[in-house]
Amino acid sequence: GNPVTIGLTRSEYQSQYNFSFVDPYWTVDGVSLGYNALYRATNYDKLNYDVSSYAVDSAGAGVTMGYPISEESRLTFGLSAQSDKIKPGSYPAVEIQNFLNQEGRSFTNFKTTAGWNKSTLNRGLLPTAGASQSLFLEVTVPGSDLKFYRLDYQGQYFKSLWGDHALRFHTQLGYAESYGSTSKLPFYEHYYAGGFDSVRGFRDGAMGPRSTYHVDDPDQDFLHFGGNVLVQGGVEWIFPMPFVKDQRSIRSYAFWD
Repeated sequence: GNPVTIGLTRSEYQSQYNFSFVDPYWTVDGVSLGYNALYRATNYDKLNYDVSSYAVDSAGAGVTMGYPISEESRLTFGLSAQSDKIKPGSYPAVEIQNFLNQEGRSFTNFKTTAGWNKSTLNRGLLPTAGASQSLFLEVTVPGSDLKFYRLDYQGQYFKSLWGDHALRFHTQLGYAESYGSTSKLPFYEHYYAGGFDSVRGFRDGAMGPRSTYHVDDPDQDFLHFGGNVLVQGGVEWIFPMPFVKDQRSIRSYAFWD
């Protein structure tokens, strides 16, 4: 089948729309072709309180192609164009204000991406054996207002123990940096850690560097500012849920992140 995603979100202060389509067998050899588009806008005038962080209004579109190199491995390539407009809140963090003063508030960037992934997992949903890993590179090309790149790696490995018990080791690594005429990595491209899919027990994005609050901010609120390096991982002990016969759609585990 052809996966299609349509997202429509509308509230008093925010509108967000996204669309994606992938033809996994664009050719009979398994070359895939996909399209995506997005639009996001925030209206601060509709908010009845001071906003101390920032919002990014974005519009963009892209195309991706995938090429199988074996039964287990695949290469992907992509091109995209995106326009971003930064809207600082009432009391923007010092680091945000410094970046906007130096680089401006509106940017149009053209990105090229390349990726590799390999999977020997025994199934796509809640696997219990095998391994998977992926490597992804994103670079803004000449003609972009901002110049930066990102390199990301994700991996997981399952080790069978006894019966239906297994260990899952997983990690996510990321490094991003500016280059050329761009002095710093854009703050809205930072990595964040914390949350259910990261380090559980922390709020989403609550780990890592914090910003310097605005001198006029009456609440002196800092912002979880993220960073240009991400190193996270953990191990899970997977064990059967008692009294449940079909374990394929439910998982119980103890974890350390």
